Amino acid sequence: YDVFISFRGEDTRTSFTDYLFRTLKRGEINIFKDDEDLERGADISPALLQAIRDSRFAVVVLSENYSSSSWCLDELVEILKSRKELGLTVLPVFYHVEPTEVRSQTANFGKAFSEASQRYIGKANKWREALMEVATISGWNVRNRPETDVIDEIAKVISKIINQFPNGNNDLVGMTYRIKKIDLLLEIGLDDVRTIGIWGMGGIGKTTIAQEVFKLSFNKFEAHAFIPNVREEVKKNRLLHLQKLLYKELVDGEVSIQNDDMGIHVLRKRLRSKRVLIILDDVDRLEQIEALVGNAEVQHEWLGPGSRVIVTTRDKHLLRTYGENNIYEVDKLTDDEALAILLPSRQRLSYNQASQDKRTRSLIFFVWDILEKETRFCNDRPPPKLRRKGPKPIF
Repeated sequence: YDVFISFRGEDTRTSFTDYLFRTLKRGEINIFKDDEDLERGADISPALLQAIRDSRFAVVVLSENYSSSSWCLDELVEILKSRKELGLTVLPVFYHVEPTEVRSQTANFGKAFSEASQRYIGKANKWREALMEVATISGWNVRNRPETDVIDEIAKVISKIINQFPNGNNDLVGMTYRIKKIDLLLEIGLDDVRTIGIWGMGGIGKTTIAQEVFKLSFNKFEAHAFIPNVREEVKKNRLLHLQKLLYKELVDGEVSIQNDDMGIHVLRKRLRSKRVLIILDDVDRLEQIEALVGNAEVQHEWLGPGSRVIVTTRDKHLLRTYGENNIYEVDKLTDDEALAILLPSRQRLSYNQASQDKRTRSLIFFVWDILEKETRFCNDRPPPKLRRKGPKPIF
């Protein structure tokens, strides 16, 4: 699924959630809505768990009676677990409740939660922690706003990410560890303007890491843009094309820019008050960065407080202008991670376990030979425990 919708039926089934569902459907987005997609008689817990884990987005519609439902609260716990473990993007909607009421379980929302927690004392703490966490995630507050405007914004955000990254994957090997390293450099929430570099050889996973960081973090900013293949785009269409594209993504409109210098002036003028997330993928020249997000000395005057820029590149030297401590060198795969990529998830073993299986052992040697000859990506020889003796195994 693209989207899992968690909601309290009696509050929003025939109003907000119904219109959201129809709007997403019109955009050809694949949605799981539990009152429609669960078969009669199905064991609901495993079915819901799998639907959540298989989704790219979870829209949580927090209405007044949401916290009275043990079903909804259990869903929320699993949604936030998938957010942490699998990178599920969570988009909360505060439907005629305030985030502070959700976080502190006060007002009518708190009364409903109190009744539910008394019925299920053993789950109360887990539910309370989940409500406190979801209340801190950037989302939409429906109070004093037309509901259709909020729904259109949600649909636009989801469509944009899905269209830009059509191949969602919540099971990328080793991604959680690498994203944590990026998060430590980004320190999202501080008011400084910061550029982070992701550096490594071609094919090592720089773009994939940047995409995952973008999907996890974009809703923490006023505007966001992912500009792919900068190096190739500049060769084909010049920097002016990318300046126009960046303006369109961040300002949501067209602009008449005649040359690079004019583009620099326009971007600097329109972005200086916006808190933005910008990712420039596969950059190979310093002027590309400077024409799109400013040079290191004036970047705080170019982008709004709290803005973050991520640059992926094969050239470490062009990143040093923005600070040696802001560069992440992509970690090479560990032995277990490399093996996990080769095997389906249900068959994954540790590297040492796999070395005892003849077929897997043959596969490891076969792939090792390819890597050794073509990329020199791994060590110069197989690890001692797998060093061959005698003829090469044959499939």
